[in-house]
Amino acid sequence: MSAYSSITLLKGLPAPWPASTCTRSNTGGPSAGPIFDVNPEQFRTAYTNHLVCTHLLAQTLVPGMKEAGYGR
Repeated sequence: MSAYSSITLLKGLPAPWPASTCTRSNTGGPSAGPIFDVNPEQFRTAYTNHLVCTHLLAQTLVPGMKEAGYGR
């Protein structure tokens, strides 16, 4: 499941759902192995996926966290 489809699935859940008290994001990265075998595009893809997914997750969950008195 891609990061985008995970967020879409989360946003599609019926409300109300419990407020999150914390989040974490791990979208993976280049496959394990020698770094010399990884091309720059694999790093760009991993970086973009991680950055965008974390941003979308925050946009989705932080309002409920703030409303419930969590977060900063």
